Amino acid sequence: MTAEDENGAPSKKRKTPAKGCPFMTPVASEMLRESALCEVQDVEQLVSTGRALGACPYYATRSAVDYAQVVMLHDFG
Repeated sequence: MTAEDENGAPSKKRKTPAKGCPFMTPVASEMLRESALCEVQDVEQLVSTGRALGACPYYATRSAVDYAQVVMLHDFG
């Protein structure tokens, strides 16, 4: 059975708000960002360091871009 609003029209289900990344903690992300800025690391190293710190490597490295002097990307394709 479809839920209806007060006017009898079908009502839409409301989505619960997204909680985001469970590893997106400000202090740990800042520590990982600083680590990424101090030493050139590959993805595996960033993930490993992120796990150790309890930080999200995606968000930490995105925030590091604003402070980086050089950003290097490599396409293996």
